[in-house]
Amino acid sequence: MSDISIARYFPYRGVRVTRQSVSEDGKMSWVVLEPDERFTPTCWVCGEKARRVHQYTHRRIRDLCLCEAEVYLNVQYRKIECKKCNSIRVEHHDFVAPYARVTHRLARYV
Repeated sequence: MSDISIARYFPYRGVRVTRQSVSEDGKMSWVVLEPDERFTPTCWVCGEKARRVHQYTHRRIRDLCLCEAEVYLNVQYRKIECKKCNSIRVEHHDFVAPYARVTHRLARYV
């Protein structure tokens, strides 16, 4: 694996690229995104900032191809306790809809 970082191709707010890998044949790429602790998670329904994280979970999301490689984002995201909604909610991310399996930019491209 190369030491060159592809993080600048994933300028997503609230997450940071922690790992990347490419398959031997170069046809698949995996990028691991983890929460950036500098940002407070917000509720995707009401936008309220969370006071407490309920749990961490993972989701695989398809993104635009890089050259001929399919790109998959392995995103660790937080489920939060939203006091305003009085419920457990998924944190808001600008690059993907809640529970979606593709990024907004891939959906626009298709």
